[in-house]
Amino acid sequence: MYIFNVLSGYTPRFLKKTKKVPLTLARARYPRPSVNELKEVLSLPNVTSVIIGRNPFERLVSAYKDKIVGALPGTFHDKMRRKITQTYRKVNVPKGRKLQTPFIPSF
Repeated sequence: MYIFNVLSGYTPRFLKKTKKVPLTLARARYPRPSVNELKEVLSLPNVTSVIIGRNPFERLVSAYKDKIVGALPGTFHDKMRRKITQTYRKVNVPKGRKLQTPFIPSF
């Protein structure tokens, strides 16, 4: 998402300092098309649609890295990371302290 945001015009410096979720920034620059816009484009005669599938395990690892390892402090995913650590490692983690990332077996 970082590269996508850089290509959309955000500076690396801004992306490093912002507290906003990268997907939210991308959606601000490239909002989802409406149903009518999609229907209009897909009805054109020269349109080809493509579906790209990913290996489910690759998706799981990617989601773990993005949502758990890369969680910004105070976000939903940061709270989930803390809960996983508290539940499975039996460690009480204060909010101000930097938290170690839970390992995949902790899930």
